[in-house]
Amino acid sequence: VVHHRCKCRLRGVYKPVRTRFSRMTASTATFIASGIFHEWILAVLFSPEYNELEGDACIPPSCYRPGFGRSTLFFIWNAIIIAMEYLIGGAAIFQLAKRHLPSVIVSILVSSLGLPMGHWFMNDYVRSDYFEDGQLGFPLVVRVPG
Repeated sequence: VVHHRCKCRLRGVYKPVRTRFSRMTASTATFIASGIFHEWILAVLFSPEYNELEGDACIPPSCYRPGFGRSTLFFIWNAIIIAMEYLIGGAAIFQLAKRHLPSVIVSILVSSLGLPMGHWFMNDYVRSDYFEDGQLGFPLVVRVPG
């Protein structure tokens, strides 16, 4: 649903920006909008409930207040990576690697460019009870000794 809304012609970011600006500008605007959207998700997801507050104090991990800005920084980092691809992706060394390396290896190398800043995106989810509470909605396959 979210991906569709980001791509939608009237309500999205990329296509309206692309009608007036370059691909690089439209991609950057889309990544920034995605970062801001994820900041909003954090604000809604981690908004403390009345019973979680002790006075004005929020006691982690059951009550968690995220540090805002990291998700947007993570998406800006990815926009920089995409911009670098536009600028230098056609260089001979990259084309040589693309032709001679298996596509799985190329995909892993490209994906690993986002990893150094991955903690900016995942930090709030890891430090809160998100995964512990979220596991109730996700099936877990466990080997049963037998």
